[in-house]
Amino acid sequence: MKKLVIFALIVAVVAGAALAQVADGLGIGAFGRTTFVPLEARMFKDGPPDGHDKDTDITTLLGANWGNNHGRVRLLLTGDSDYAGFNLQLQTDNAGTGSFGPIGDNAHVWVKPIDWMKLTLGKFRDNTLAGKVDENDHHHFVLNMSNLNHTIRRFGDVGVSGMLLTLAPIDGLYIGFQLGSALGGFHNLQDTTGNATTFAGGEAGMIWENIQIGVGYKIPDIGHARLQYVGAPKYANNSTAIANNFDVFNMAGNPHFKRIEVAFALQMIEGMILDIGAKIPFGQDDGADDATVYTPPVHVGIGFNMGLGDIGINAKVDLGFAGGVTFDGDDVHKNPFFYNFHLVPSYNLGFGVVGLEVGIAGNSKSQTDVGSGLEDNDDDVFNVGFGLWLRKDLGNGYIKCGLSYTVIDVKNLPDDGKHEMNGIFRIPITAGISF
Repeated sequence: MKKLVIFALIVAVVAGAALAQVADGLGIGAFGRTTFVPLEARMFKDGPPDGHDKDTDITTLLGANWGNNHGRVRLLLTGDSDYAGFNLQLQTDNAGTGSFGPIGDNAHVWVKPIDWMKLTLGKFRDNTLAGKVDENDHHHFVLNMSNLNHTIRRFGDVGVSGMLLTLAPIDGLYIGFQLGSALGGFHNLQDTTGNATTFAGGEAGMIWENIQIGVGYKIPDIGHARLQYVGAPKYANNSTAIANNFDVFNMAGNPHFKRIEVAFALQMIEGMILDIGAKIPFGQDDGADDATVYTPPVHVGIGFNMGLGDIGINAKVDLGFAGGVTFDGDDVHKNPFFYNFHLVPSYNLGFGVVGLEVGIAGNSKSQTDVGSGLEDNDDDVFNVGFGLWLRKDLGNGYIKCGLSYTVIDVKNLPDDGKHEMNGIFRIPITAGISF
């Protein structure tokens, strides 16, 4: 049976390729990226603990550079006409067996009732209003660098099915309306007694609380202004951790709090983009008479890309500040200040591009009322990472080889972090291709 399924898939791919050549509107493409790490070495503060198996400190790894168990090979199938179409992506990583299993970022159909209105149903990603400066493929081995969502969130980033209605009535104007989210979205299955059909769905109130509405306008020769509202259902597990445990990565896309997002991308100079965005959350109370209100930090994301001849600069800055927990109007917890900085200068040597990476991330001390007013907690963190790489383009593909070293702050762990892993050295080699 398994061989039959694999054979059927091969036939479908071959047929799709043939149709792409003879049928107008049908297309096929592919994308692949895999990283091999021949050496990953772990270091420990004051040496490893007693009884530690030192053989486990030197490892060899292979997979997608963002951490999945398999390298990624993605097949892209599209069908486009003037007023209807589909987009389907099949990929290998996370399939468990390495065979084609999960769908990728897109598995949807779309229709255009009128020329400037588009309705998309299914799984989708729409980057029209998203941040303009994305992460690179090496930072995962240095220190996590934020992606384009940390400036302003794209439509469809939640990774589940939903509905997206977009309007473009005039040049430069783009309006989006999305339903379906990681919490309370269309991913919950429900059955109706006596009805053999199963639909994806959930409580209407919860789904509509997850609404995302965005609008953007491109100012000719100046830049792109965007504004959106991102909804969220009421988070059930109320605790101080809700407001406090937001590092600069999950707070940028965390769906637990409603928020306003605003961004502006300056694009006046050819070859340069400066994109600045802010996410302003709304606090959430627990519904009690003496209400406890939880407010996550305000998040500011800045992305910068510049190409000047053979010189390139890629930089990301993420900051989180303010917010905390109040009880009956009094502060009982104040969030720390979060920061993440990533700088990647590069230079084209002719035969390839060499790049240097520096990443810094951490947070200051938070404050908690322990009965006698707000006092500092011992939870400040400072992590740093360094990387060096060389990339060579090979037609539609490339190879990228590098070194990386990450220093991990462990001082807040028991016994001042003694015998805890505080450093990782890696030699990542990444190969990629796209058609």
